This record gives sequence, C-alpha cells and structure tokens, in this order.
Amino acid sequence: RVGVSPHAPYTMTPEMLNALAMFADEHLLPMSIHLAESNDEWDMFVHGAGPLYETMSSLGRVMDDCGKGTPVQHLAKAAGFSAEELRRLVDRRELRRPRRGLLVSPSSTRSVHAQVAIAIRLAKRPAFAARHSALLVHGLRWAPGNPRRPEVLVAGSSRPELAEHVIVHRTRQLDELDLTTVQGIPTTTVERAVIDLASGSTTGTLLRLIDEVLYSGLADRDTLVLRSEALQRGRRGVRTILRVASARGSQRFRSDLERVALPLLRGAGLHDVVPNVVPRHARSAGEMDAVSEHHRVIVELDGLRFHADGRARQRDNVKGNAVVLGRYTLLRFTYADIHDRPRDVEAQVHAVVGRPG
Repeated sequence: RVGVSPHAPYTMTPEMLNALAMFADEHLLPMSIHLAESNDEWDMFVHGAGPLYETMSSLGRVMDDCGKGTPVQHLAKAAGFSAEELRRLVDRRELRRPRRGLLVSPSSTRSVHAQVAIAIRLAKRPAFAARHSALLVHGLRWAPGNPRRPEVLVAGSSRPELAEHVIVHRTRQLDELDLTTVQGIPTTTVERAVIDLASGSTTGTLLRLIDEVLYSGLADRDTLVLRSEALQRGRRGVRTILRVASARGSQRFRSDLERVALPLLRGAGLHDVVPNVVPRHARSAGEMDAVSEHHRVIVELDGLRFHADGRARQRDNVKGNAVVLGRYTLLRFTYADIHDRPRDVEAQVHAVVGRPG
C-alpha cells in the first residue's frame, strides 16, 4: 500500500511536515514517521541543546523550532494536530499515553521479525534466528505457540549481552548445513528449527509442525531425516521426527494410530468395529480403516498431509461418496483427535451410536 513516510521531525522543517500531512490527508494516504526515539531528540526539541541539536545545526538546519516543546508537541503543531485532536486519538485508542508528554502508536511496536533482526545485529558475535523465530523468518504462518519474544541461537556456552526479553539458546552443535540467510537475516534452516523444537513439544504439536513444514515445501524431507539422525543424541522428540518422516514413516504412523484408535472406538460404543475391511453395503469404497456393520458407522483415520499425494486425496473423495451412498455414517479423525482429544472422539461416537436407527 502506498503511503507518506517523512523521516523524522529533526530532519525536516515544520513547513515540510505540514505540507506532507496536508497531502496525505487530501489523498487519504497513511502517514508514518520516526518520533521521539532518543534522549538527544528530546533535548533538541525541549531544551534547544544537546548532541543532535549541534549536529543538525552544523548541517545547516534552521533550529528556530527547537526549545519550544516535546517532539510530540512539535509534530502535532507542524502536522496540524490540535490538543483536542490528540485527546480524541487517545480516547479512540489510536494513541496510548503511557505518561505525561509521551504518546505512543500501538502499531509502532516492532514485530518479532524486526526484533530478532535487531538482536542479531547487537549480539557482537555470530547469532541466528532460531526455533519459533526462525520459522517466522522463513514464512511459516503457523508455529507452535507463536511466541512474541525473539529467539536467537549462538555457538558456545556464554550468553551475548542482549535485552532481557530476547531468548538466547546456546549450542555446541552448529553446522554450516543448518544455517542460511532469509531477507538478510541470518537464521537456522527450517529443518534445524524443527529439530530444536522437538524436545519441548508434545507429540501432537510436533506432528502438526512436521506436517506443516513438509506439506508447505518449506522443509525437505530427506534433509530433515538426515539432520535428525546427525543431531538426535540427547534430544528428546527427534525419534518422532524419524518415525514419521523416514521412508517407512507412513506405514509406521498408520500402525501406531490404529493401535491407539481401535480400543478408543470400541470403548465409545462401536463394540463390533473391525479394522481394514471392505464395508458390506459399500463394496465400491474398497478397504476402510474401521467398520462397524451393526451401527452402520465407518471411521477413517487421516494420516499426515505430506504422506498423501494428489491421487490419494482424490481416491479418499471417491471412497467417501461410496460410503454415503451405502448409507453409512462416516467419521474422520486425525492423530491429534485420537491422542490429544480422545473425549471429543468418544462424544462424537456416542452421538452416532445413540441416534435412533
């Protein structure tokens, strides 16, 4: 989106700011500006003195607008904001007033993306976006927890001097294979970020994360397996990555899922459920994951998306239609449903079993 973005009040005259504000207002354009970012800027406008005042004066800036108020007051006057207008913006929560003489735009807080870039620049040693921050830098829209605090990774045991809100992870294993750069930000690869997150994630969360990065193409399956094998020592959760992402991962995953799902389904009321059979009244559907002929219910256990190609998904659609035409009730459950939400699975099965025939 097009907008107007003058640099800062101290690099512009009040007349220029006023002209730009009028232009933005006339054309309904957003306007942004750096404002009140340092003590030097405060001293320049409030006291008409200080290092920034001296520097700008030496560069030829006319300084007769200094020593007459805070940077915010200066901008308000130059851009045509009255005190009443500023109060209205505060009341509408478009501005915050944390203390007297200071107004802050809620949208001015830096994104995690920007915060991690700043932390890396200030680390004074090689540092890289890591874990959740790395996934955000790589463009993953979903990340477990989506924390607001930036995370960086450094080699060695000492912590660089960074702001307290920056999460610093330290490691003795940091291979060039695990590092890359995205939009100028040094970061770990997606594969390394997933491996680093494995030990602190539940199995369900880790499986969803693996599915997201492989299905979206942000991570390479072979690379994820190879790096997991190289880094698995002492790391909890990495075995889960190897089980589902390896060549036989699909078969192992389904076997594990069925082993847990069948007792759950039987306990919920599908006492006669049988795995991997062709339904009696929907032969064209082929083999289904679990069938209860007594209750006319079929349960399909959905695997991870990266396990299935386009033809497999089309085949599932055809089978689903055949099941409905055979007058079965079709229920679909995922790994997360079976492992993380078993009570919800039981409730849905109870609802179908208890339905009048």
